Amino acid sequence: MRLVAALAVAVTLALPASSGASSERVLGIDSTVLGMRLAWYDPATLTRLPGKTVPLANHDGGWALSPNGKRLVVSSMVGDDLRFIDVRRMHVLGTVKLGTKFPAFALKWLGPNRLLAVGTYSATLVDPQRLRVIRRTFLPGVVRAAARAGREWVRHREGCDRGR
Repeated sequence: MRLVAALAVAVTLALPASSGASSERVLGIDSTVLGMRLAWYDPATLTRLPGKTVPLANHDGGWALSPNGKRLVVSSMVGDDLRFIDVRRMHVLGTVKLGTKFPAFALKWLGPNRLLAVGTYSATLVDPQRLRVIRRTFLPGVVRAAARAGREWVRHREGCDRGR
């Protein structure tokens, strides 16, 4: 029997169908004994719809949908890599190793050619078109990050500071 993980509900409700796709479906993550997979679901019943699915392997961390709704990036919570997925064709575009030793827990598309991945003690700028790291910065003391209203907020052990 297939179980829909709590993550599936959160992702399903947060990722409406992209432009050009039917409004009768949403993206979701399904967890089974064989692993996790990305698929299209009926928003009312959370029933997986027929069609291609994408295996996520260990990529069950932070996620972000590209500004044009065509690509999804998901971080690994056991490694320091990101998996890029074409959600229209439902296939993996590739994986980028961040080289930080820690998972990225916050992902933010800064534009079509720039993605910011923030993890414990690091921020990495990625080119999602070429699937490569552009720049990596280690941030001593940084433990959490979140994107709000287009601004990046970084919380330090000593208190809260606004990142620019």
